[in-house]
Amino acid sequence: MSDNERDSMPGENNHDSDEALLLGVQRDLAGAFQRSLGERLQEIERLAQVVRASPLDPQASGRLHITVHSLAGAAAVYGFSEIAKIARDFDMYLVKRFRTGVLSVPLPTLNGFLSNVKQVASTPK
Repeated sequence: MSDNERDSMPGENNHDSDEALLLGVQRDLAGAFQRSLGERLQEIERLAQVVRASPLDPQASGRLHITVHSLAGAAAVYGFSEIAKIARDFDMYLVKRFRTGVLSVPLPTLNGFLSNVKQVASTPK
């Protein structure tokens, strides 16, 4: 059996094509994350407004926290480490505030977070 026949046998793994396929899938997923980032940030902004309007509603603050926490995790998974760090830092900020009973988020802090994420997202890699 020749090397070419062995390489094309059914059930055999072709490492290079598998790796290329995996890289393509990773790029597609990272692109989908990047395209959804604007919507995610709008949702965080909307939830922060709900928290400010209802500062005693623990469900509203919980939804904000979960959304920010999810952004941090998704950014890390898809290779956006700077966005993940910014979101993780904001997540920890929210946790500390909420644990002390402060369920609101100052507008300048929220705007700083959103601005930092947008700046990093718009910077070419």
